[in-house]
Amino acid sequence: MSLGFGGKCILISKDIDYLMFKYCSFNYNNENSEKAQNTFDGIIIVHKDYFPKPTISKKKIKKSNGKKVWIEKKKYPEVELEDFIKSGKISVENSTHASYLSENGIDRIALDLIFKLNLEYQKSGQTPDNVSVFY
Repeated sequence: MSLGFGGKCILISKDIDYLMFKYCSFNYNNENSEKAQNTFDGIIIVHKDYFPKPTISKKKIKKSNGKKVWIEKKKYPEVELEDFIKSGKISVENSTHASYLSENGIDRIALDLIFKLNLEYQKSGQTPDNVSVFY
């Protein structure tokens, strides 16, 4: 039975085009998992195109009390993580505690953190300063 694994990332710098995060990857099944949780030695660099602007649509609806109100819906375009990695707009320097690697040789936890960065952006409308995942 697995105890679980996860990772955390924290924004360390940003410029006009790129965001840089430091991240850690840990596996509770390993004896050094406590150390790994506090060792932010991996780097994730993400181009700002990975966080596209939403298209906003306005719609007039009728409420139950008879009033008509305008509501706004934000629709974010889908982005393909693999395309960004292939084009070099996302790069990852693996953590020393990476347990699971993808076929590209990239830490699976780093890929999950990048995906979660986009989900958090879609929820809040702002690029997040930190995210974490745990499985």
